[in-house]
Amino acid sequence: MSDRTVPPIKGISPVNWGDFWDWLGIYYTNGEHGAIFWQNGDPYSLIKIVNCDVTDDDSTNDLMTEFFMDNSKQQIEGLVRIYSIVETELMEAMHNKIQLQIQQGGEDWITIGKNVLDLEVGDKIGMWLMEKAAYVGLNHPDLTKREMLYRVANAAYNISTWTGDGMGDLKESNYGFREDGSAFIFDFRFDARHKDYTVKDYENYLNAVIAEK
Repeated sequence: MSDRTVPPIKGISPVNWGDFWDWLGIYYTNGEHGAIFWQNGDPYSLIKIVNCDVTDDDSTNDLMTEFFMDNSKQQIEGLVRIYSIVETELMEAMHNKIQLQIQQGGEDWITIGKNVLDLEVGDKIGMWLMEKAAYVGLNHPDLTKREMLYRVANAAYNISTWTGDGMGDLKESNYGFREDGSAFIFDFRFDARHKDYTVKDYENYLNAVIAEK
């Protein structure tokens, strides 16, 4: 397959998997179906890698990659800033680099590379370079919990209004804040039940998610 891309920062075009090979730093953390890495030389950016060929019932990696491909250049208020994104076939060189960076980050390859990413050479993968939150979850030191919840709810509402997609799975590990206090969402699940939510509806939903912890 040929790479599908959104041009990288600094006006260089087109971005491809080789650019991400250069940018990929050591392993940082992971979610249920994706792994996150530092960007080499930049403490303010992260790289997320997902396997679009995962077929688990609850995996939406292919839809999420498509969503960011479609919306990364729209500058939607409340959505994480995506600087570069590529959907491509996993080449052996990239597979080996991912494995090396996971191991250098202190994690076991089987745990992350196999159990989380389920990676094999030839899989279709999505990779995007994105901003790193200064504060993850409801942890901004200059805002009250109520203020933070409102800002996250407003972020979800803006994204839903712009894209027509309801935002779900809004647990604290899926959103954060910039230093200036602006909230943004960097991970979620599509939830059609939330498609027509108001800001207040999202506030109630966020409170319910927190109460379930």
